[in-house]
Amino acid sequence: MGVSSTAEKQEAHDLIDRLAPGQVAAVVHLLRVMSDPLTLSLANAPLEDEPISDDEVRAVQASKDWLKEHTP
Repeated sequence: MGVSSTAEKQEAHDLIDRLAPGQVAAVVHLLRVMSDPLTLSLANAPLEDEPISDDEVRAVQASKDWLKEHTP
């Protein structure tokens, strides 16, 4: 990821200055997410594509059945 030029950063500041407060909050949240290494890693992680075994299917069903009768 390259460093933004001074002109690009100034443009970003100018655009933010034009936004309504709710929009600024959304942009700040987006920037935090975009700059967090863990979030970036999770966003770029491959999808789970390993087949689910019969044992895993049974275990999930057993846990769902248990939750019907119990409070976690």
